[in-house]
Parts: sequence; structure tokens; C-alpha cells
Amino acid sequence: MMFKQNSATLALRRGGALAGYLGALILLSGGPETLLAAPAVAQESGYEFDQKLSLQAGYGPEGSLIGQSHEAFMGLRYEPTLRTYWPQREWSQWQTFVRLWLNYNTSDASNPAFENAGPQIEGFSAEAREFYLKRNLINDDPRLSATLGRQRFSDHFGVWWDDSIESLRVSFQDTDQTAFIALAEHFSTYNSDDIHLAEQDKKILYLLADYSQQWQQNHWAGLRGLYEYDHSDDAQMALPASVTGSQAQQTTFDTSGFRVGFYAHGDTQAPKGGTDYHVETLYLQQRRVSPQRSPDHREGWAVIGEVGQTWNTLALQPRVALRTGITDKPSDARDGFYLNRLQSDRVSNPSSYTTGLAGSFVTVDLRNLFFYGVILETHPDERQQLDIRLFDLYSRNDNLAPAINMTSPTLHPDHSIGQVLDISHYWKAFPWAVQGKQLNMNLLSNLSYFVAGDASQAAGDDIQVTMGLDLRY
Repeated sequence: MMFKQNSATLALRRGGALAGYLGALILLSGGPETLLAAPAVAQESGYEFDQKLSLQAGYGPEGSLIGQSHEAFMGLRYEPTLRTYWPQREWSQWQTFVRLWLNYNTSDASNPAFENAGPQIEGFSAEAREFYLKRNLINDDPRLSATLGRQRFSDHFGVWWDDSIESLRVSFQDTDQTAFIALAEHFSTYNSDDIHLAEQDKKILYLLADYSQQWQQNHWAGLRGLYEYDHSDDAQMALPASVTGSQAQQTTFDTSGFRVGFYAHGDTQAPKGGTDYHVETLYLQQRRVSPQRSPDHREGWAVIGEVGQTWNTLALQPRVALRTGITDKPSDARDGFYLNRLQSDRVSNPSSYTTGLAGSFVTVDLRNLFFYGVILETHPDERQQLDIRLFDLYSRNDNLAPAINMTSPTLHPDHSIGQVLDISHYWKAFPWAVQGKQLNMNLLSNLSYFVAGDASQAAGDDIQVTMGLDLRY
């Protein structure tokens, strides 16, 4: 597929603003003499080429907005990935990584199973999703590495970061400690159709930092921080998803602020089962400057937690978990905690599939919110998983619109947003050997039903059904 004139290929060249970081990468790697010290005849470099084909189809409200008219939708994505290693694959000093997207979508309906959980681009599009150069073995230390380019930042809960962004990252990884610090900024979308950055993404400089330590086997605790600095003259504020339309268009701010927090996760492994947990705490403080008013401040917090128990000796090997989340109680729509443009409400599980904090249909902006739910995960056989989730959602301040994916509501002051029933079936086929490589296939089906509470009665009850197929080779 050829890119258009303002395509991802041309957009890569516009990423030249990152060239200023290149000198820092060379210095971290040991200086320019490291590059000149290579032997006259280098070993043959290794490479890996992987392919992924994803098909998603479903039926639900237009744009995945609760209360909209229903439509059938389909999305197709081909994702080739190329990794190269130099001077050899094992214990390589240099590594390159390129991951592309070739997309076709019949609508802008979204699902957290797709990496970008926001609205999809209708029709054909191509995107350079990731491309970076990585230097391993800095000062001959296998724990240290530096990465320059557009790279992905993500975690189990996407409430800290869940996006690909141009950045310089320095990482430390040991048996009992991990850490990284990164300087990042969006310079382009690298997309063939959506070629211009959104106003909310322009000239926002981010500083990301993470440190964690394994204080006991399989038990980790750490600290995270995210600083954002708007260095535009008059940039539109990255507003919560619930602030849309003319209200968002009329709001122009320059914002600077930080988010810090503590997190912990772990599990107790035993033949008969075990207990697992994950806790995230976040505190936000921002300063906003507007041409129309004097500077003001935004402050808020959020806590998310999940604890589960698994019984391996019982039929279906069930896991029962409780998940809950709560934010501060904001005084108005521009107060309190919210998710910025790097963050999402996705919950990623590399061993199976990705969903959202409140299921695969209802997405939350994690502001003015209290929710809790029960999750039942079962395994009908070794390669299948059947999960049922029940959630109840409430607004902390009932005078503000519910912070979920719904049409602009007629406000009904009430705390109850609604209840969610989410059922997923995941099947992973036994891998096939094809020309010395493995062909893997998995199938994910989901049914989500939203029962509107008094605060969401204008949108009403809604339902979405999706089915996704992934092929990896």
C-alpha cells in the first residue's frame, strides 16, 4: 500500500526535531569512539520479521458512544514488525525496531482490544506506529540501555501511559530493580490520512519516570511520575473526554503540571492456586494560564485496586477478583483528576487479551468517578477462557456529566451512572509450524450491556457485540 503525499513516510522526516537527542544517545553509549571501534569485518547482523493480522467486527452504537444509533462495523489491521541486531543477535550492542500499521475501518467505532482505544480512522490509512534505535550494554553493563525514536509506553493499567510517542528513554533493568526516565514530545502522527497533530498534542513536552523494586519474590512496589509542560503560546487544553463540542472549542489554556504516585503488584504462586493484587495511586497538580482569565490551579487524585484469588484444583480453575476505583470529588468540569492524552482506561494482559477498567464497551475518563465490580475468570479447557464482569458506576459530584463514552447528555443530577455486564470468550489455537516459524491464532468474542442509571437516562440502555481474530506469524 502506497502512502499519500503527506504520508507516514514523509512524516518520519518531520521527526527531525528528535535529531537533537542523537548526540545524547551516542554519549550514553560511550562516545563516538565506540562507533569507530568496530572491527574491519563485523559479524553478520541478525534480524527478526514478524507479522500480525487483526480482524474485528461488531454491532453497536455509532462511534461506540452510548445513546447513538446502532450500526455494524469492521476493522482490519496488518502489522509488520522488523527488528535488527548488530553485531549479533545475542548480546547485541545496537538494535533497531520498526512497526507499521496498515488499517481499514468501516467506522470510527473503537474497542480496547485494538491498541489505540480512541476513535478509529474510517477507510484506509497507514501509520509508522513505532520506529527507534536502541543502544544496549552501555558501558558494557547489560542492565543499562538507551532508546531514541517513536516508542510505546504502556503498563497493565493504562492510567499512567498507554501510547507511542517520540522520546529518548534511558532504562535500567536488574533482577530486583527496574527504572527508566524519558523525555518525550509528539511531533507528528506519522499517519497517511490523519496527518496533523490535534491541538491538544502540539508542543507538549513530557518527562516520564518510573522506579520499582521487588521487595519479595513476585511482589513489586514502586514510584512513578509524569510531568507535562505546554510550551505553546496558546494551546488548547487537553480536556477530559466528557468536555466536547463548543465547550471544548472555546477553552484555550497553556498547562503545566505533574502527576506522581505509588503502585504495587504481586501474587502468591502455589500449586493449588494463589492470590494476586495490583494497586495504583495517582496525584495531579496543574497550573493553567488563559488569555481570558488569571492563572488558576487544578488538583486531583485517583486510586485503582484489584485483588484476585485463583483455585487451580477446582473445575474450570476459576479466578474471582474485585476491582474498584475512586477519584476526588471535583467542584466543576475543570477541576479534579482526569486522564491526559498519553493515558487510557485500558487493562492489558499479555497472556490473553486487553479490556477496559469497566469492560470492553464502557470507557471511563477516570474523573468524578467511583466504581466497583466483580470479575469471574474461568478456563473451560487449557486453551479457552470465559470471563464475566459486573460493574456499578457512580459520579462523585452529581451536578457534573457522567465521565463515560456517551452522547452529550441532558444532565439529570444523580450519582448513579449505571451498571455494566461484560462477557468475553477467548480461544487460543494450538500453534502451527510453517516454514520453521510458528503461526498463532486467537479468537476473542465479547458481549457488553450497559444499564443506564438515573444520571444517564437520556442516553438509555445500550449494547455492543464484537468479535476479533488475531493471526501472528
